[in-house]
Amino acid sequence: MIAHVAPNDAFALSTALLYEFNSLGRIFNETAEALQRVIGSNDKVIGLLDSAHAANCISLKSEITRKVVDSTNQELIDYLVASMGSLSTEQLRVVFLDRSSQLVGDEVMAEGTLTTLTAYPRQIIRRALELSACGLILVHNHPGGGTEPSHADLNFTRELASIGRQMEIEVKDHIIIAANRWFSFSRQGLFEWMS
Repeated sequence: MIAHVAPNDAFALSTALLYEFNSLGRIFNETAEALQRVIGSNDKVIGLLDSAHAANCISLKSEITRKVVDSTNQELIDYLVASMGSLSTEQLRVVFLDRSSQLVGDEVMAEGTLTTLTAYPRQIIRRALELSACGLILVHNHPGGGTEPSHADLNFTRELASIGRQMEIEVKDHIIIAANRWFSFSRQGLFEWMS
């Protein structure tokens, strides 16, 4: 891919990027500054990588648009893994659904550090009301690689589910993404004790 914009340097640049970031997913999710640190100010290569990642995410997201979205649907998981599985910091994304479980919104609601993330249930519920969403799927990543939910993950999900019930907004699932692996609260039966 890099050979299209830097034919003479493609092998060296590709090797340097893979050596530094270990995977194409990590390369796609790095900032321009991080990429420049490795390959210098090669704007064409950085632009190409950014465009390729954006095109891939748009393509995968189009697979879930105008369809019934189930939290463990492979098309949704593929999109989530591509868009946030290799991020170097934590991010909370919310997939908002209408009454028939079709996508009405997909937004990053909070960004954090390598190990922590601060999110506010009030902001999520307010946005759900603005979108007339009846359901939502929480998604966040664990850059460290583990998919097990923390106590904070469990408490936040429980609190949001409780508030959501009062507003007739169902928290359908909470998915944790770590590289290409994932964990679903509903699939593991964790919503049963949250009710």
